[in-house]
Parts: sequence; structure tokens; C-alpha cells
Amino acid sequence: MLCEERGDILLHSSAVLMDEGAWLFLGDGGAGKTTIAVELNGGGVPMSVDRTLVTARFDEQLRAWGTPFGDSDGFVKRALDAPIAGLVFIDQADRHELSSIGEWETLQGLLRQSVSASRDRGSVDRLMKMAGILAEAGLSRRMKFRRDDGFWDLLRS
Repeated sequence: MLCEERGDILLHSSAVLMDEGAWLFLGDGGAGKTTIAVELNGGGVPMSVDRTLVTARFDEQLRAWGTPFGDSDGFVKRALDAPIAGLVFIDQADRHELSSIGEWETLQGLLRQSVSASRDRGSVDRLMKMAGILAEAGLSRRMKFRRDDGFWDLLRS
């Protein structure tokens, strides 16, 4: 709740640290977030498997902070933070496919995947502000992926 009061946003996502940036993978339960972080991380380091904290408070840079929430199997070995390299809304498919999405679709996806401890007016205002900042950053993509780590080449290009 303290992070929420400060304007941070907790997202239902996994995060992988790759090349000094955090890639956040967002989707509904069963979409493959944990699979990407643990099995298909392309040599990256799992930062979180179920919840990722996002902030812009410290240096005005959008940063992801790994959390242990939902990680009862201990896949996340230590607390990490990094600048956000991308927000990736995922769906499983039979091939890898990446597409850009706009601010409105990003905002809708972020609000669906946000985790909030309270719903008072101030909390909602702060949530909307941070979701808007993330949507305007132009870091979002939609990705269809199959169960191999070949999608990392698409994300890096």
C-alpha cells in the first residue's frame, strides 16, 4: 500500500532482466508469464514471476522492481531492478509474432493487469497517472509466442 500511495503500480506480470533492461510480460492466468521468466528467458535473469512493481519516482526513469509475490518455488533468487526495456502483452500461439500497439490498447491492458490494494479516489488517480505514463512511453507490444525462446530475437530488433 505504501508503494501505491507513492504512485507506483503493481502489475500482474513476469519480468526478465536481459541486456541491462527489464522486459515485462503481461497476460491473464495461464498466458505463459511464468514459463517465459523461468524456462524461456533466453539466458536472462528472472526478476519476478507473477507481480512486478513499476515506478518512476527515483530518477524519473521507468523502472521495474522484481518481487517475490507468487514465487513459492523460489525462481527469483534476489531483488533486482532495472530500466524497462519493454512491456509485452502475451498470447500463446504456434508461431512467434510481434506487433506494436498504441497508447489506448496499452492503457486498457495495464489497467486489466494492475493489482491494487485499495480503490479510493486517490489510489485510482495515482494508478491512472502511472498507467498513462507507461502507455505514453511507447514501450508496448503484443506478442504471440510458441514454447521456445526464439521470440527474443524479435523483441531485440
